Amino acid sequence: MMRRIFFLLPDPEHARLVVDDLKLQRIDQTRLHIISGPEKDRVYKIERSLWSGNIVLFFLATFITFFFLGFELYHFAAITLAIMFTCLILGTLFTIKIPNVHVSEFDAALKHREVLLIVDADKQQMHDIDNIVHRRHPEAITGGVGWTL
Repeated sequence: MMRRIFFLLPDPEHARLVVDDLKLQRIDQTRLHIISGPEKDRVYKIERSLWSGNIVLFFLATFITFFFLGFELYHFAAITLAIMFTCLILGTLFTIKIPNVHVSEFDAALKHREVLLIVDADKQQMHDIDNIVHRRHPEAITGGVGWTL
């Protein structure tokens, strides 16, 4: 499991400078995430809509598949759908709770046009990244450390 470090920055320009410095330190770009106020809401809604549509299509395809296999497999299909539905509910609850634990704490700052930079790092890199950001960008506020998968 990796650590997730949260930095609050005053504006997008500062965020770009911090990201550039982290890239120079060979931090992989896929480990850097930026959230700003208006974009967070729009992206979140699109992501949730696509995820819900994906789930509906999956259940529809499963139902059609079992329908064409015949009704003699009805009990098998019912058990399979019950297991899939249980896994769906438990997986959704798990994924909703883990990644967004700390992001909600920054809602007030994001509404004031500040930028949240999230860096995924190994335990060994965590202190180095924190030192690099604060040494070169004293305006950055460390918002905490969380966990990520």
